[in-house]
Amino acid sequence: MTGEPKRALSALLATAHTDPTAEPLMHLPDNLAQKYRERQEHFGTLFYGLHQVDKCDIDGRTRVSGLNFEFFGAPVGLIFTIESNLKKYSWLDYGLFLQTLMLAARTRGLATCPQVAFARFQALISDFLHLDNGQEIVCGMSLGYADETAPLNSLRMPREATQVFTHFMGFDQ
Repeated sequence: MTGEPKRALSALLATAHTDPTAEPLMHLPDNLAQKYRERQEHFGTLFYGLHQVDKCDIDGRTRVSGLNFEFFGAPVGLIFTIESNLKKYSWLDYGLFLQTLMLAARTRGLATCPQVAFARFQALISDFLHLDNGQEIVCGMSLGYADETAPLNSLRMPREATQVFTHFMGFDQ
């Protein structure tokens, strides 16, 4: 989407996002392993820190997370769906498709940002886009030329060393 359709969906999502009765997005399980919870919290500290928003500032966090629904100012907003009855193997294929799209965009000088926040508003987006009943929102994605001077574009999440999550067997060391 671009232009008026994108603006109209963004406005609907912004209203829904600030509705205090709306269900929160629960994209991580309650029993998330501590090592993953720590990484998620570290990302939150870095992300909201760039916007000078404290962890306890709920209004500030809502304002900043609401930028998702404006597609972070990108001129193109993408919404990805999948048949809801497909299993995890199809979701793997979908992830590979998304990564390929992102890499293809990058080779053409475009930047992307995949955004799980859109999954929170399945019903609203489905109604807006007139999706078939069997379609499930996977994510949204912002697409455009990056503003390299924007502080957000300097965010670099530290990565674990390969040896932390990989077990090599049969290789000479």
